[in-house]
Amino acid sequence: DLFLSLHDNANENAVHRGAEVYFCSENASDAAAALVAERENRVVAAGEGGPPSSRHAVDIEEILFRFERKLYWEDSRRVSEVVLPGLVTAMVTEDRGVRSANFSVLRNAKMPALLLEIGFLSNRVEAGRLADPEVQERIVSGVYRSLTPLLP
Repeated sequence: DLFLSLHDNANENAVHRGAEVYFCSENASDAAAALVAERENRVVAAGEGGPPSSRHAVDIEEILFRFERKLYWEDSRRVSEVVLPGLVTAMVTEDRGVRSANFSVLRNAKMPALLLEIGFLSNRVEAGRLADPEVQERIVSGVYRSLTPLLP
């Protein structure tokens, strides 16, 4: 199993363009990655509800999952390096690299998980491409083709 979360990027500076792939880690790879994760996590937190968990209970499954997710995160890093070139080629855009940060959307996945920033909506050229159904199909196909060698 692999969890993919596809996102459109944006920036106040309309010249920014390109695709980047994130995997989860406790520490961000750089200050920009930390800001992206902070912004994304605020959106996720705003949509979450429900009662808080008890701080006094020992949750063995949670302890085991914390150990297991470190393995998922390492697998995610390796898969990120395979997916990004396919995404960049499909989108015909700049390679902004593989980065890491502590994203809520990735943190609790019980499998390798990636967040793909496929292009910038704030860049008129990329926004136009992202709206094109043929480009969308190329993006999905490019990501799939890059993953094919990893399939059993």
